[in-house]
Formats: sequence, structure tokens, C-alpha cells
Amino acid sequence: MIQNSTLLQGWGISRDETRLQWRTWGFWVLSFLLFGVILSDFSYIAGSTIDLPLAAFHFADRAAMIGSMLVMVSFPFVLDRVRRVRVAPIEFSKPFQHLAYVLGKFFGCFLPAAIILVAGLVLHLGIFLSGGHVVSLAAALTTYAYAFLMVTLAPILFAASLTFFLSVVFSKPLVIVPL
Repeated sequence: MIQNSTLLQGWGISRDETRLQWRTWGFWVLSFLLFGVILSDFSYIAGSTIDLPLAAFHFADRAAMIGSMLVMVSFPFVLDRVRRVRVAPIEFSKPFQHLAYVLGKFFGCFLPAAIILVAGLVLHLGIFLSGGHVVSLAAALTTYAYAFLMVTLAPILFAASLTFFLSVVFSKPLVIVPL
């Protein structure tokens, strides 16, 4: 059973990890790549008679690909960062539970990726609605959210969990590229 202290410790660790993720250059390079892919859809979506579900699932498919690359490159180095800067003895001398540490590192790394993907979703939705498509905002939001949850979230969580698990098991950052 997860206790309240474990959740609070995990929350503190995830906040610190989120701050560290925002400072890495690789994270920002892949984030700009995601926005570049989204903006490349502008001519495809704005000038055509594409319908709402097709545009939403088109975005979700591309976001799943770029988001999976984002987490496969950033997640393996989360646990290795402490070892590289040689502060592991200081880091592990703090009185926290191992579950709180692992969950805090995982969610702290996942939160910036989720924020970037949701920002991409809002940008793509804005491009779709500015293209002259007549559709209600509520229908567009629900369709995009459904496509995001059904198509994008599962591959990204799988890639994040797999790379994080392998880096925990082997104690080395392993960047994997599933075929």
C-alpha cells in the first residue's frame, strides 16, 4: 500500500526532475521537432476539406511517433544523471523510500513530455479551426482528446516504461529503438 509520505516524497522528487528535464538541450530539440512536424501539417489541413476525425487521428499518429522518440531519448538518462555528476552518495543518503524515488523520477520525466504534447495538440487544433472548417469547439476538443488518448498515449507510455525499466535493471542508460 502506498502511504501518504511516499506520495509526498515522490511528488518532491518529480518536481525536481521536471525542473531538470526543462534544462536539457535534447528535450528542447525534440520538442521543436514535434512543433515542426505539427506546423508542416498546416498546408495539408488548412487548405483542404479534411474532416475532423481524420485531422485528429493524423495529429495523434504523428505525435505518437515524435513523443515516443522524445521519451526514448530522455528517459534512459534520468537515473544516470545522478551517477554522472557523482552525487549518488549524497542523493541516496536522503531518507526516502525507493518506490518514491523511482516513481518521482518517472513522473518527473514524463510530465514535461506530456506538457509539450498537449501544447502540440492545442496548436494543431488551432490550425485546424483556423483553416475555415465549420465545427463546434466542443466537438473538436472531444475528438482531438479521444484521438490523443487512444492513439498517442499508449505508445508513449510503453516506450517510456520500457526504457525506464531497462535503465533500472541494467543500471546503464540504454537507448532503444523498437523496430
